[in-house]
Amino acid sequence: MKNVYLIAGGVVAIAVIVAGYFIANASYTTEDFAECLSDADIVMYGTDWCSACAEQKKMFEDAFEGSFSKVDFVNCDFNSEECDDAEIEGYPTWKIGGEFLGNPGGKTFLELATAGGCGLPSE
Repeated sequence: MKNVYLIAGGVVAIAVIVAGYFIANASYTTEDFAECLSDADIVMYGTDWCSACAEQKKMFEDAFEGSFSKVDFVNCDFNSEECDDAEIEGYPTWKIGGEFLGNPGGKTFLELATAGGCGLPSE
């Protein structure tokens, strides 16, 4: 009989842990994700004419409606001096804390989340 209580207690404990994990992740929104990227000093450099930049923006918008507007973005068409100072040579370029995040080109949400120590939103 004692074993039954131990097993039942173990099952309840596991259920509480699993439920807590899903509740915590459910409250992590797309705004939290974009804010975390910003807090981690992750910046995208791009231009209006860059098709890869447009695809990167679309990836955010398709997955998380309205979320790209919360991402730190420097438009090199209008901020050429800032982009020159940042040594931007291709688009899109992502930087974290002033350091290049790999080669120029689009990044996945997982790459950005990993670089910034951010969770992925559940939405």
